[in-house]
Amino acid sequence: MSQSMSLGSAIGIDAGIAYGVAMIAAFCLPETRGRNLEATLPVAEPLDKGAAQRA
Repeated sequence: MSQSMSLGSAIGIDAGIAYGVAMIAAFCLPETRGRNLEATLPVAEPLDKGAAQRA
């Protein structure tokens, strides 16, 4: 790439490709508008501290 164009042009093309990849990745994310994200998180069971001390 550096043999056929200037450094500024090469950086511009690479930056444009990177922005395009980032936009495609953002569009592939699931839609979360209107969803309660707190309700979808799994809740962990509390550990029994007495069982760890008995072992």
